[in-house]
Order: sequence, then C-alpha cells, then structure tokens
Amino acid sequence: MRKAFEGAYGAFLRPSGRAQYAEKQAAALGEPVRFQSVPYDYFRTLEIPLAEELGNMFRFYGDFDREFTGARDSKFESN
Repeated sequence: MRKAFEGAYGAFLRPSGRAQYAEKQAAALGEPVRFQSVPYDYFRTLEIPLAEELGNMFRFYGDFDREFTGARDSKFESN
C-alpha cells in the first residue's frame, strides 16, 4: 500500500495527475475514491485547526506548481 500511496502522491503534485491519484488511492483502499477540488478561500473558512495556514499552503502549491514540484526528487514518482 505504501508504494501505491507514494506513486499516487507524486501524481497528485501535478494538477493533471489528480484523477490518477484517486485511481491509485481507490486501488490501495479497495473502495471508490474521487478527487474533489476545494477553493482556497473556502478551505480557509473551515473550522479545523490551521485552516487558514493550510489554505495558504495549498494556494502556494497551486500558484507555484513548477517551482514546488521541480524541487522534488523524481525517483519517488511512479509512471
């Protein structure tokens, strides 16, 4: 399961890979999974600890996708 998760996470870092992420999670969990995009501003309003900070983090990942994913070691991604 760990290998499936690591490969899925690598796919998730690319916006085009989010459907692949859901497929791999579904295979690892043995149940349906789908990606649901949550707007950054809405995420910041959730009543969970650090919602605003997490919303800002996700915004950074979205706005600076190439810089963020470019700093990652590709050996942890699966094809």
